[in-house]
Amino acid sequence: MTLEQIIFYKKVIECVTLKKENKSILKNEFPIFLDGKAGRGKTFLINAICYAIRAMKEIILLCGTTALATLLYEDRRIAHSLFRIPVEENNINIQSSIKLNSTHAELIKVAIIIIWDELPIANKAIKFFIGIGDFRQVASVVKGAGKSSTINASIKTSFLWKYFKIYTLNQLIHNASDPIFAEFIDNISENYEDQDISLNIFKTTTNIEMAISFLYLENIFTNHEMLQKRAFLSPQNNEIVNDHPTATPDYLAQLTYSGIPNHEIHLKIGAICSIM
Repeated sequence: MTLEQIIFYKKVIECVTLKKENKSILKNEFPIFLDGKAGRGKTFLINAICYAIRAMKEIILLCGTTALATLLYEDRRIAHSLFRIPVEENNINIQSSIKLNSTHAELIKVAIIIIWDELPIANKAIKFFIGIGDFRQVASVVKGAGKSSTINASIKTSFLWKYFKIYTLNQLIHNASDPIFAEFIDNISENYEDQDISLNIFKTTTNIEMAISFLYLENIFTNHEMLQKRAFLSPQNNEIVNDHPTATPDYLAQLTYSGIPNHEIHLKIGAICSIM
């Protein structure tokens, strides 16, 4: 762990231990919001905290605003499912459907801590602890609304936000070995003035043979693990299909792989999705 991660980890575990022992906790310690750009190790840190708290035989509830966020953790649920939050076109007077004396309400009551990932995407009408996220990424979604309504829906405009204690992760983890690419990603997230972002750090080619040589290195077919991590991403597969007559569009549409969306996706009306 980095020093920033250690400080946050120790603070959370200390507070949970005090609560477990029925000792007082300073009021300004919770709720907490863990802020960090992409690649700063938020997921690793939260997983470590979850393992530690569950090792204490305590109940911890972990949820995410979207299904995509929940894939990063074990024993997780979508926030709308955990708190029985209805999906409405507007966010006026949203109320949970959880009954006061139900077993579900009791589960939330006995949980020693609740963690919510992608909190910045959630609408402030949802009250809720530890929030995780990056305000530089996707904002709250307000149907048919403009910039002002989107900002007003943010948790930052809620009267609860002033009570959050903010911790920030700044040290690179995932892209630490590639600071140039990390800076490129950061520049996109910090681009509040819609300035053009240079793509000069990427090599380009219009030659299909050069692209194939770059993607599929010599003797790569003997390394199945590396081969699985390489593929052409293209809006259309025309060029690829021409080079491989057996890989027709109809054939490609029938292929299904774990972790990769199918050619046709059937969604429920009102389902919450994150488009990457």
